[in-house]
Amino acid sequence: MSDAIMKRTPISRFLPLMLALICVLPGIGLMIYKHQVLMLPLFPSQTTESWIIDVKIGFEAKRPVNATLRVPPTGIAESLESENFTSDGFAVAIFSEPDSRKVVWSGRPRKPQHVLHYRVHYQRGAFNPSTPQALPELMSFTFKKEAEQKALQKLLASLKASGKSTTEEKALFLLQALFRRDTKAAQILLPTNMTSTISRIKRAQRILAAAGIHGRRVQGLRLQRATSHASMLSWLQVFTGAEWKNFSLITHTWKQYQERIPWRYGYGEFVEIDGADNEDVIISILPRDDAHLLTRLPAVVESGYPLLTTVSSELQAIFRLILLIPLGALFTVFLRCVIGLTTFGTFMPVLIALSFRETTLIDGVIYFSGIILFGLFIRAILSKLRLLMVPRLSAILTCIIALIVAIAYMMEILGEINGATVALFPIIVITMTIERMSIIVDERGLKDAFIQAAWSMLAAVLCYVLIFNPRIEYIVLVYPEVLLIVLGANILLGRYTGYRLFELYRFRHLLFKKQDAS
Repeated sequence: MSDAIMKRTPISRFLPLMLALICVLPGIGLMIYKHQVLMLPLFPSQTTESWIIDVKIGFEAKRPVNATLRVPPTGIAESLESENFTSDGFAVAIFSEPDSRKVVWSGRPRKPQHVLHYRVHYQRGAFNPSTPQALPELMSFTFKKEAEQKALQKLLASLKASGKSTTEEKALFLLQALFRRDTKAAQILLPTNMTSTISRIKRAQRILAAAGIHGRRVQGLRLQRATSHASMLSWLQVFTGAEWKNFSLITHTWKQYQERIPWRYGYGEFVEIDGADNEDVIISILPRDDAHLLTRLPAVVESGYPLLTTVSSELQAIFRLILLIPLGALFTVFLRCVIGLTTFGTFMPVLIALSFRETTLIDGVIYFSGIILFGLFIRAILSKLRLLMVPRLSAILTCIIALIVAIAYMMEILGEINGATVALFPIIVITMTIERMSIIVDERGLKDAFIQAAWSMLAAVLCYVLIFNPRIEYIVLVYPEVLLIVLGANILLGRYTGYRLFELYRFRHLLFKKQDAS
C-alpha cells in the first residue's frame, strides 16, 4: 500500500467529528423545539403517579361469541379516573356482581379475527385497599376426610387455649399455625402437595370460616414499570372487624401492598369466551409520568407532530424498553473504551440489565449468578465427555432452560412473585457466557475467569442503575431524538485512542518513575 493512501488527510481526520455534529445538533434542536414550542415537559413530575392498564382480548370466531371480562368492582371503579371499552362490532353490556363487575361482549363475528380492548386510568392513592367492602358469605368448613376434620378441631382448640381475644389476633394465630405447619394438625390441613396459590388461599378461607372470620381471595396487578405482559396475582385478605388486611403467604404476617391494585374478589376465570378459538389475553401497564404531558398531548396531536406517547399502551411499553438499549450500549462502550472494563461480550451487560428490570436488581443478581454457577458445573461435566462445541452448547442450553423453568415454577407456587420474570433472562447470552467463561478458565485459570465475570456483573448493574431511571425512561419515550445524540457519541468514542483509566492505574509506577527522572 502506498504512502499516499496510508497518509491521513485533514478531511478524513475531521470527518468523524463532522458526522457526530450532524447527528448531535439536529437531535438537540428537535428536543429544544418540542420543549420550547410544543411545551412538552423535559422531566416527569415527581408529585403524581398514575397508570394506564390495558387488557387486550384476541380470538378467532366463526359463530356467535359471548366474551366476559371481570373488571374492578364498584368500590374500586369509583376511584378510577376513566374507563374505556372497544367493541370491534360486538354489543357491550356491564353487569354488577357482589365481588366484581363484568363486561360482556356478544354478537356475531364480522371477520375471522377480533380484538377487544378494556382500558382504565388508575391514580395511586385514589383507592384505599383496606377500605371495608361487603362481607362475603363464610365458606363451608366441613371436610370430607375424617382426619382433616379432627385436625381442624385440634387447631380451633389450640386457638381457644391461646387466649386470643380480637378477630385480628385470632386470624393471625390461625394463619401462622396453618402456613408454618408447626403442628401435626396443620400438616394434615395443608399437605405438602397443595402447592397452588389459589388452593392454599381457599384452604385458609375455610379454616378462618370455622372460627367465624371472613376471608377472601383478591386478584390484582402489581403497579410496576412499563410492561406489555403483566400477570394477575392472587393474595389473601382477612376482615379483622374494622378493615380488610392483606396476609402474606411468604412472611406469614400482615402486609401492606401499596404497589398493587385489587382487580376483583373471589374465584372464577378472569376472562371467559364462548364460541371462539385461539384466545389470547394480554395485560399491559404503562405509567403516566406527568400530568402536564397529558394536558399537552391533544394540542400536540392537532399540530400533526408525531409522538410515541399517542400509540397504544402495549406499544408504548415496548418502546420504553427498546429505546433504552442504545443508551445501555453507549454506556457499555464507555466502560470498555474509556474506563477499561473487560466484559463477556460487548453488549451482554445491557441484555442482563434488561432482565434485571423484571426481577429487580438484587434478585436478578442472585438468580443470574446461580444460573452461571450451575452452567459452569454442567460445562465441567460435559467437558470430560469430549463433545463437539455445538452439541455441548446445546446440552448446556437445555440444562439452563430446565433450571429456569424449575425456578419460575417454584416462584409461581410461592404466590408473591411472578415466575415469568425469571424466564425473561437472555438464555442464549447466558449459554455463550458460560462457554466463554469456561474457555477462560482453561486458558488463564479460575481466578481470571471470575474477575472478568465480576466486571461483567458490575457493568450490568451500572447499566441497570443508569438506564432504568424514571427520568431516563421518560426522556427516551417523549424525546426519542436523543438517539441521534447517542449515535454521535458512539462515533466520537469510536475515534478515542487514548489510555484507558485502568491502564493508567496499571502502569502508574512508570509514570512516577518518569516524573522522578525529570
